This record gives sequence, structure tokens and C-alpha cells, in this order.
Amino acid sequence: MILVIGGTGRIGSALVRRLKQTGVPVRAMVRDPVAAATKPGFDVETVAGDLDAPGSLDAALAGATSLFLLTTQSPRQREQELAAITAAGRAGVRYVVKVSASDAATGPDSPTPVGRAHAAAEAALKTSGMAWTILRPSAFMPVVLGPLFQQAGARGGFQLPLGSGRVAFVDVEDIARAAAWALTHPAEAAGRTLSVTGPESLGINDIADRFAAALGRPVKASSPPAFLARLVLGRRIADPFLRRHQLAMLDLMRSGGMSRVSPDLENATGEPGRSVADWLAAAAARPANGETSA
Repeated sequence: MILVIGGTGRIGSALVRRLKQTGVPVRAMVRDPVAAATKPGFDVETVAGDLDAPGSLDAALAGATSLFLLTTQSPRQREQELAAITAAGRAGVRYVVKVSASDAATGPDSPTPVGRAHAAAEAALKTSGMAWTILRPSAFMPVVLGPLFQQAGARGGFQLPLGSGRVAFVDVEDIARAAAWALTHPAEAAGRTLSVTGPESLGINDIADRFAAALGRPVKASSPPAFLARLVLGRRIADPFLRRHQLAMLDLMRSGGMSRVSPDLENATGEPGRSVADWLAAAAARPANGETSA
């Protein structure tokens, strides 16, 4: 039995769908099983659970042999992941696949607070006695590019304070594909850390070109100065933790810290990651309903 934490999110729901197709037993831990049951196509066993409630973790993990661990970005992220790893070991789980982040690669010296939280959880997992696989994805296409694509469609242009930096954006479906492969091929995947990226590294003008091709009209790109971008983000994001993280991520992208294209996904699964052009074509073809994830 595989327990998927975060089974109704972008990555988790895509993973559940893939695991169901393979026929392996899967259970999703969700906050609200009733609400989860109303999601279209979500027909997997669910269990109520909360990463801040150790008792609910024990109940959710009962009978599970593998765990998919994914948490949201928050000041509690480190404590939540450590609690999940501890509970998994207590429940007799043998294998954990954890979604980390590319900015965790430098460990406790990560430039972002989320990266440092991931690094702490990675270290705990590696010493837990359980088999493990760590996935370190780059910047998510729907999270970063989705709002910009909507902006470009409405205004004919977009702003992204990327400077001369380049980013190897990744589709969330490819993260789910990597996780599904790892969970169904533990003999090959255990003990490995995979960098999960798209097949290309794009600068701001490249992004504008991809947007223009998807929209069928010219798109103007603008990269505000770093100090102005930091000022705007500082005003828009109320949560201090998320504000620090987003500002650090901005600096990381501008400096080229997320530019590397990794072969790990294709080497593991036999298929490269989805390109931004393909993701945008699918996004443009969907009805306008406010959803930008592919």
C-alpha cells in the first residue's frame, strides 16, 4: 500500500491518477475526505490526516509500506516533514519518496528558507533506516508561468524580474511521473536523488517567444530591476516566511541558480520532460476557468 500525502494537490492528484493506472494499492491522506470525493476523477481511498496531528498520521500510515511525502511551503514545513518521517518509521513503512526542491542541493546553506527546510528533512530521511528517493524539481511551470501567461493574454505583455537569468522550468505532471516511477521501481530508485527539470533553460525573451507562439500574437517582456521587484513582492506577500522565500527564489533565478537542465528524468523514465511550448499549447486549448496548471 502506498500512502500519498497531499493527494488532492497538483502533483499529488496527478500521482494518484498514475498509480491507479498501474493497479497498485494507493491511499491518499487529505484534510477533508468529503471534499476530496467531489473532485472529478478522484476515486481513490482517502483517509483524513493532518501533518500537525501525529495521531492522524499514525492512522493514515497504518498498513502502508511506501510513502509519498509532499508538503506545502510554510513556516511549519520542517517540523511537519520530520513528524511524517518519524511516524512512517514508527508505522513500519519501508520506502519513502520525498519531493524536495532544487534549492535544497546546498543543504543547510540553501539560499531559501524552504530549501533549508527540505534539506533538514532530506538529512532525517537518509538516517531514518528506511529506503528513500528524493526528487528535486526546478521551478514549476504553472506556479511561475501560469499567472504570467494569463497576464500576457490579457495585456499583451508580462513582467518577470529575471534579468539575464535562465530557468529550466518543470511541469508538475513530470514531477508526478518521476514519483510514480520511483514508487513502482524501488529497486532501481532507492538511494537516488533525482533533479527533475524540463528539457530547456529559458530566459525572459525565450518565455516571451513561447507565449507569443501559444497566443498567436506578439508578446512584450519586461524585466524590472531587482530592487523594484523586491519592493513589489514585499508589499504583495503578507506572510513573512513566504515573503523571504519568494525574494530568495527571485535572487536565485536571476543569478542562474535554477538554469541547469538535468537528464535524470529521461534517464529514469525513458521520456524527457514536457517543454514550455507544449505546456502552453495545452493551457491555451483549455476553457478559460482560471486554472493554469497542466
